[in-house]
Amino acid sequence: DGAQLSRTISLSASEKEVFDLLMAARNRYCPSTTIRVAGGWVRDKLLQQSNAPCRDIDLVLSDVSGIQFVDMLRQYLHDENLLNMLQTNGGDGDIGGEDATNQKQQGKSRKGQKADHLQTASLCINGFDLDFVRLRNERYGDERIPDKVDVGSIVEDAWRRDLTINALYYNINTNQVEDWTEQGLQDLQLRNIATTRPPLKTLLEDPTRLLRAIRFAAQLGWTVDPRLFRAASDLRVRYALQTKVSRDAIGKGIDACFATRDPSRAIKLLLATNLIDVTFPLGDYKVSPQVQISIFLSGLDALCRVQTLASRIFTDENEWDETRRRHLFYASFLKPLYELSDNVLPSRSNKRKTPFSRLLSEGVKLSKSDIKSIEVVLRGSLDLQNLVAVDNMDASCLTDQERQSLRWLFWQALCPLGHIWREALLLSLSSLPIPLSVAVNQYSRLIDVIKGELNLDQILLDGQYKMEPILTGAQIREQALPAIRGEAFQEVLLAQEEWQVRNEIYRPGGSPRDRDGSSTFDIAIESQLIDHLQSKFPAYCNDSHLGGGAVN
Repeated sequence: DGAQLSRTISLSASEKEVFDLLMAARNRYCPSTTIRVAGGWVRDKLLQQSNAPCRDIDLVLSDVSGIQFVDMLRQYLHDENLLNMLQTNGGDGDIGGEDATNQKQQGKSRKGQKADHLQTASLCINGFDLDFVRLRNERYGDERIPDKVDVGSIVEDAWRRDLTINALYYNINTNQVEDWTEQGLQDLQLRNIATTRPPLKTLLEDPTRLLRAIRFAAQLGWTVDPRLFRAASDLRVRYALQTKVSRDAIGKGIDACFATRDPSRAIKLLLATNLIDVTFPLGDYKVSPQVQISIFLSGLDALCRVQTLASRIFTDENEWDETRRRHLFYASFLKPLYELSDNVLPSRSNKRKTPFSRLLSEGVKLSKSDIKSIEVVLRGSLDLQNLVAVDNMDASCLTDQERQSLRWLFWQALCPLGHIWREALLLSLSSLPIPLSVAVNQYSRLIDVIKGELNLDQILLDGQYKMEPILTGAQIREQALPAIRGEAFQEVLLAQEEWQVRNEIYRPGGSPRDRDGSSTFDIAIESQLIDHLQSKFPAYCNDSHLGGGAVN
């Protein structure tokens, strides 16, 4: 940490190719223009956090607009027969990007015309998403969106940015890193999250900057500057967050925190600044502030335990899907609330939603698919608790009958969870009163048992296919149980599924059938199943369908 950060950046071959192209267009059409990269690309390159190049690059231009430069760049590509470098999966000369949002709303003349010279233009070149915008200055009034956006100098552009580590620039013309606030490189070295300007003023202008600061603290594992921490604890910031920021914007900020590998750091900061109830409003639960804090602290303990357990199981070499990880982190933190919601009736205004689902949909503003996955992890973890609590599980010592029974128990618990069954299993293990080292070994052992000794089909457990039943409903009535009717069919179908799982007869739906359309299951297997169903449901049989065969 004591080494000085370099003021130059080593470019990858693909980055150099793109930057050389930008400079060639600049030299031909606007030789006075200085092109700089700003924001996260510069920060991440200096930190050398990833071997993979950052594909999102924000560029600021000294004396031409983003639209003008993109037009010149496209002309250069056309003249040099290089249009094949353009791709349509990013922008293609479009106006957009995060920076453009405020410009479209606020960068207007008094006559209501859009200020084109301040808008962002985008291109995708060789897999890099490039956003171009002119240097600018912003002035704030009572709202968190700037009242006025003007053309600015490089110094004004730097000081308008939220955090010092995001106010660093890479000058493509000179291949030099520029730190116009004279704080960014130092804070990178100190691993310090600080604002470019006085923190209280910065947060009152736009309270979402606090959520961004907390997210970077969680993402990078850094500390929040004491001055920023004191400002975040100011009641005026709490009021501004409640009154100036929409629930959608707050939810987006919180979701970004849970997308990191250490959301517990973000939760600790929200608790320490007394903002946890603003970000996770518990109005429907009708509990006192003291009880709320107790619930959040319990959730934090669960989250910390899950994070630690997950970090020992999922290493860098063992990739973990980010979406499933985010759902697990939400589920672990919100587990105390989920368990409490069973004791709280839904509000009268919306009887279909529990307080828990209302918190996720209206408080945190998660999507329906996110909410469904989080609830599946929580419900699955509770269903699995009795199974995972078995010490030193060793299916190899079981009799065939015992192994069949255990296979069916795991199938019932895991199959409804689909592709996130591992996350439910991990959450269930983290809830046990056992040392984490024991939980890690238990997780590995359970995975071995599920995949190996019990031979539960991976594809079926991941929810990509559904197990095809040996007999359809019509075949059951024709060949096995002619007297079956109505609701009893569900019990029979479940018995067929259990028999198939116990006997390891999995065939994903959609597999080939014979030319005549009949099932490719062996006739002997069908006969054994028929005998099993008839012995289990004799009330629905008649004499003409009785027969011999092996029954398991």
